[in-house]
Amino acid sequence: SQVIADRFVIFGGEGKRMVHDLETGVEFEYVWSSILYKGQGVLAGKAEEGWQLLDCCGLPLSGEFYQTVGSFGESLAIVRQNDLYGLVNTAGKQVLPCEYKHLTQMEPFFKIGRDDRFGLLSPTGSLLCPMNYRIYQFSVFCDLYRVGSGDVLYNVRGEAVLHVQGNQEDG
Repeated sequence: SQVIADRFVIFGGEGKRMVHDLETGVEFEYVWSSILYKGQGVLAGKAEEGWQLLDCCGLPLSGEFYQTVGSFGESLAIVRQNDLYGLVNTAGKQVLPCEYKHLTQMEPFFKIGRDDRFGLLSPTGSLLCPMNYRIYQFSVFCDLYRVGSGDVLYNVRGEAVLHVQGNQEDG
């Protein structure tokens, strides 16, 4: 048997393999070539068509298949489909369609880009900074971010919360 994330146990032989959820006691048949726990009670099963998001009973959350599925942070995971990136929530719904060439997580934010333009998304996937920046210049400080060398720090809602003064020489 194999244990995934201290929650799911895969057992059985060549004829039939099963998955047992230690938290809920639910068992379901393992029908994928591979299965991974992605956090927040969501599994990803590898089929011929790609990775599919599954609930903790092994049922597909949607009909979508992905080239890759990232791990869930609080509620979102980065997915890749047709070499473009998007975001899905724990219900399997695409919060951000797979239309972006660049999408990476900068806890707790996501940086997003198309071609040579970049922007910043909130932890819930809403746009904080439009994709107007040629060079990706966002700095993250705890739950605050700064654009370029600007003197303002913004919170996860895009509100200016702190004005930072540059280094000044004594004199």
